[in-house]
Amino acid sequence: MVTLSDFTERQLLSDYKFLEEAARLHDVAQRSEAPRPARQLPLGLQNFVDEAQRRGIKYELLPPGMQRRKQNSSRFDRRSRTIFWHIHWHFPATNESVHDLRVSEQTPLKQILQQHISLAPGNSVKRHALRQYVEAGLENLQILMKKEHCPANKPEFHQLDIDKFLRQQLSGKAVIEFPVLIVLLPEEDKSYSIMQDAADVQDTDAKEAPVSTIV
Repeated sequence: MVTLSDFTERQLLSDYKFLEEAARLHDVAQRSEAPRPARQLPLGLQNFVDEAQRRGIKYELLPPGMQRRKQNSSRFDRRSRTIFWHIHWHFPATNESVHDLRVSEQTPLKQILQQHISLAPGNSVKRHALRQYVEAGLENLQILMKKEHCPANKPEFHQLDIDKFLRQQLSGKAVIEFPVLIVLLPEEDKSYSIMQDAADVQDTDAKEAPVSTIV
């Protein structure tokens, strides 16, 4: 140990170099530190994402806390190997929206939509609000799905086949959290830019079973 009276300029320089080297080594260590692994999703949610992608769906999650993320009730059932989707239906002519909490991907779109406009116990209020669609008739309605990541001033829409299964209709399309489907009256489609679909992602297991479940 050097006393203050014996402290020389040479020793001061030595201490300075020591501190400078320590700072350099600390900086090198920080730069070479391995990047932290990305936060992993809960197992159930990761399974859902994997299964959606396996079906050819370009699936995207929003950050936790976002309204659409909190609304999403979609689930993958491992026992039946089936995705049950949360679906948001929008009826622009009446500015009404309804949600299906869990719909089997093996359900035809026509059957899902029919639940909202047909006569059924407890359905009178909803049916009255959608009376224009009821009067038009299910066979005359069109179902669109907005193409994601289009410019806000140039939206484009996929036209869905009302007779096909939900799984078939989502394959090859981007879905953010859950599908939002737009129901149009006859002639109303003139206000929408409808694109010709060419699915660019393949469903690796496209067989459909005649099972329909709506919750």
